[in-house]
Amino acid sequence: ESNIDGGLYYVFPSSATESIEAGGKSFVKVGVDFPTGGSLKNMESFDYKGSDDVLELMDGWVKEHLPDVGARFDSFCHPYTMTSDSYFVMDKVTPNVAVFSGGSGRAFKFGPLLGDCISSLLTGDEAPVELEPFSIKRDAMAL
Repeated sequence: ESNIDGGLYYVFPSSATESIEAGGKSFVKVGVDFPTGGSLKNMESFDYKGSDDVLELMDGWVKEHLPDVGARFDSFCHPYTMTSDSYFVMDKVTPNVAVFSGGSGRAFKFGPLLGDCISSLLTGDEAPVELEPFSIKRDAMAL
């Protein structure tokens, strides 16, 4: 783990045995699930190339954990929203309006659970998990 990449990578497909093969080569998507840059003032300042240091760490991880996958042939970096404490924002803001934000590119993993949570906020039913950590009023959301 490094202080610039968080040491948390993901691979799609989930294993090299499921990787896409073409022309005798295996292809997988590898990403880092950690904010590797600071806050953006505007999109003009965003570097879609990404950090060379993070790419080097990812290349090393792939070589160690996925030895049958060849060298990186492309890279792409994209911005996403993330709160300072890395938690989603999920709260009721008026009697009939709930908000969800801060999905940070990872919310799809929790889709059914998030749907149940948002629904419970609006219907008054018991939520499947404690929602206080996701409150819009928590310290991490203070301006």
